[in-house]
Amino acid sequence: MPATQLTHHSPYTARQMYDLVADVEQYAEFLPYCTASRVLDIKEQADGRLLMHAELTISYKFLREIYMSAVLLDPQALTISVNKVPNSPGPLRILDNHWAFTDLPSHNTQTEGVHNGGSQVMFSLDFDFRLPFLRNMFNPLMGRAGEKLMQAFETRSHELYG
Repeated sequence: MPATQLTHHSPYTARQMYDLVADVEQYAEFLPYCTASRVLDIKEQADGRLLMHAELTISYKFLREIYMSAVLLDPQALTISVNKVPNSPGPLRILDNHWAFTDLPSHNTQTEGVHNGGSQVMFSLDFDFRLPFLRNMFNPLMGRAGEKLMQAFETRSHELYG
């Protein structure tokens, strides 16, 4: 699967968007094909970042797969990195995605007053399946995986913050 990189403008703050993506426990409520999500543990690192291990269940038609990821949350830099846990079971051979959230400057117009500039959301995604039959089955669907994920988070942000 080729890596995907997307940049999106959100009307919400970088902190709001970071908090939304970091809330893994809620993914099953709004992410496509995600039927269960749970946080297994969270440990604070010496540098203040948080290392979370999470388990997601992905279902599509007759398939149901569970995979575990290591999620590195940096609440100061407002970044999130997600990787497959080495040697963990599941359908993925590779999982590597990164989120970065940056507040955009507010602007002032004479007719509209002062407005929150929102934020820039940068997302990169790289993944591949272990089994060739899964790769062959899902590759045609996954060409737009990054856009589908970004759209799901955008819709959820409007529900929560709109």
